[in-house]
Amino acid sequence: MRMWKRLFFAVLVLHVVAIPAVTAYAGSPTDTKRKVDDLNTKKQEEQSKLSDINGQITQIESEIAGYQKRMDELGKTYQATEQEFQKAREQETAAMKKVVTATRGLYEEGYLDSPLANLLQSDGVREFTEQFDLLKSVMGFMVEDFQHYKKAADRVTQKRKDLSKIQEDLGGEMKKIGLAKDQLREKQRASQVKVDGYDQELDHYEDEIININQDLLRSNKLNFPYTGPMSLPCNCTKVNSEFGVRVHPVTKKRSHHDGLDLDASYGAPVMAAADGVVVASNPSSGYGWLIVIYHGEKDGKSIYSAYAHSFSQQVITKLIGDPVKKGERISSVGNNGVGTGPHLHFEVRVGNVNKEGAVNPRLWLPPLQ
Repeated sequence: MRMWKRLFFAVLVLHVVAIPAVTAYAGSPTDTKRKVDDLNTKKQEEQSKLSDINGQITQIESEIAGYQKRMDELGKTYQATEQEFQKAREQETAAMKKVVTATRGLYEEGYLDSPLANLLQSDGVREFTEQFDLLKSVMGFMVEDFQHYKKAADRVTQKRKDLSKIQEDLGGEMKKIGLAKDQLREKQRASQVKVDGYDQELDHYEDEIININQDLLRSNKLNFPYTGPMSLPCNCTKVNSEFGVRVHPVTKKRSHHDGLDLDASYGAPVMAAADGVVVASNPSSGYGWLIVIYHGEKDGKSIYSAYAHSFSQQVITKLIGDPVKKGERISSVGNNGVGTGPHLHFEVRVGNVNKEGAVNPRLWLPPLQ
């Protein structure tokens, strides 16, 4: 596919400058290399910007989560305060009703018509003292008990106002951060469009690079015949996804699947399907880590196999130019890249390593389910 073609020919194109002029192409090999290098540089710069934007978005999302946590905690506190407020108001009202009841009783007994007269008409000191103490007790109850509950209710009322203000301020901050996140999302989309545009341009030049380097593929280490047949690249016989047009399990769009998805557990050995030489072993966005092996020439055509979705730490053979033997372990099954779980994506390409070279791997492998 697109990415592993680029990784493979990023190495091969280094030799282009040493090749004499090649006909049938719009630009010379040197021009092609310069354009590819320029596009790769621009793409890397844009990817760096995109990575920075993604980091900012992650940080903002973390801040929003923090604010939301505080809002949730404040909501619980406010709810408890609301219950406290209702209780304080009930106590205040009850105290007021007691005062009203007591006052009404005193009024009905005539104490409040002329409290001073009642005191002066007392028979003796004892009765005067009792009348005075009763009036003072009632008045003290009216002031102290009622004011106690009123102050409590006032304190809770102020607490409610303070909590509401904090919630309002936090809501404002969350709104500002949300707007900043939306702006970053727009930048993220614009940056991704640029990266995709560079990928499309690189696709165009990759086909040129492939054709320019056809002679190189038959020289030095890559000058040997294919010695098949191929063996299974992992200890599995079940195919999860066939070669050909399918609905992609992640994107949900119809597209051509250039290989087989072989059912295998995480960490299971991945083995070279035939003798050959590693021509690519690099990270690839969709493929995770991709290994490509050149197996030689058959009927004048180059034979390749590709192994995808491993993690870098699982890869045993990393160096381009390393020879491998049929059945030799080169990596382990992973779920790196775009996929729905651990499996081995396996491809066979005949004639060239671009997309047009993809063939059904079933034609080259032992029987599969």
